[in-house]
Amino acid sequence: MTEPLFPAKKIYRVSELAEALNHKMESEFSELRVQGEISGFHQHKSGHLFFSLKDESSKLEVIMFRFQALYLKFRPEDGLEVIIRGRLNFYHPRGELRLIAEAIEPVGLGALQLAFEQLKQKLAAEGLFAKERKRPIPEFCRRIVVITSPTGAVFQDLLKIFWQRKTRLEILLIPSRVQGEGAEVELAEAIELSNRPEIAEPVDRLPLDLIVLARGGGSLEDLWSFNTERLARSIYKSRIPVMSAVGHEVDYTISDWVADERAPTPTAAAERIAQSQLDVIRRLDQAGNQLAVELFDRMEGSEELLEKFARSFSQFRFTLRQMDQGLVIYRHRLNGALVEKIRLMKEQWIQAGQKLQARSPAMWLRQNREKTAGLEAELEGRVQSRISQARESVSRLAGGIQALSPLSTLGRGYSILMKKSDQAVIADQKEVEVGDELELILDRGELGVRVGGKKEKNRWEEDETEPDKNSE
Repeated sequence: MTEPLFPAKKIYRVSELAEALNHKMESEFSELRVQGEISGFHQHKSGHLFFSLKDESSKLEVIMFRFQALYLKFRPEDGLEVIIRGRLNFYHPRGELRLIAEAIEPVGLGALQLAFEQLKQKLAAEGLFAKERKRPIPEFCRRIVVITSPTGAVFQDLLKIFWQRKTRLEILLIPSRVQGEGAEVELAEAIELSNRPEIAEPVDRLPLDLIVLARGGGSLEDLWSFNTERLARSIYKSRIPVMSAVGHEVDYTISDWVADERAPTPTAAAERIAQSQLDVIRRLDQAGNQLAVELFDRMEGSEELLEKFARSFSQFRFTLRQMDQGLVIYRHRLNGALVEKIRLMKEQWIQAGQKLQARSPAMWLRQNREKTAGLEAELEGRVQSRISQARESVSRLAGGIQALSPLSTLGRGYSILMKKSDQAVIADQKEVEVGDELELILDRGELGVRVGGKKEKNRWEEDETEPDKNSE
């Protein structure tokens, strides 16, 4: 016969009863598994989790302390059906019965799969998977970083493909664990290291074109390091394009969604990089061949032009030779004609000298000196007379011009009135309106005026039309 939990007729203090309850529950309900729906989930700033576990008719308060909560792969949320492994506890300060959770497993989906879906939805909502932010992988990679395990077969497979395809590529390995606790931290730090200036843009090396995140296939647990938020945000922040080559073709990880490009397998990533480089080289070779053909065609055309020019030059040289021969003949003929012409002119000069000798200039000068002196005096008198007449005429014209000059009129106190808009001279009051802006040109300076009033006649016209008072 079992001993009763509470002996009869004994009077307990509240704390004694609470302690007895705790002792009983810890001994008989220390390895409980309870299934229900999460309700009222709340995470305290200390890291402890508080919520209720309920079914159709009952509800039980649950607490999961921070240390156990750190090992959860997913985030509990309201409405989620779970199985909790834990122990009952009576919290005597409040008189509450509660379940202390040590592990939580979702019903249906596994914990890892649920955590994967939750993180995927969260990061997608933040835009980490957006296609418009992803950068294209360079067509011709010259220097890349491979982040993977240095002891695994993946890196050797990559090197083998690059060697077989004769890829012109510099490869830098940053070793990292790809599985197990803390692997996601190493992977994230490797990406951050790749973005440091001494790696990404070294002074004496080529700049870094691409980061390849590589791992072979495995289970969801094996690939879990590539499904963490820490690694996803490092990929997102990378300034260098990232290619995710994780698992088999059917495996999808969070790193695949965040990366700029996903390769189905590490081998496919190597093929993609090598083939892209070979395509560029092939296009360059084709362009080079096409350029060589075009250069050859142009050289052939140039040779034809040179041959035509050579033939034309030969013909031109023959023509020049003929012209030179003709010039020699013309030179001889011209020399003969010049000699004859000089002889004739010499004879003419001798005859002219004889005639000049017969008619001495000294004699002619004596005869005409007196006549020339008289003509000079007469000419000088006439010139002085004409100059005097011209001076008088110029003086008269200058006086008339001076009288007619607007400047003389301005000097006598008159002015010139002009429109400011088009510089037209105003002679009639009808040409302006009250309020128009005018310019008044004086003998010294100008004035800007505005029309304040108008009259049809000026004061002198009014005087002329006024009747003579004396005649009345």
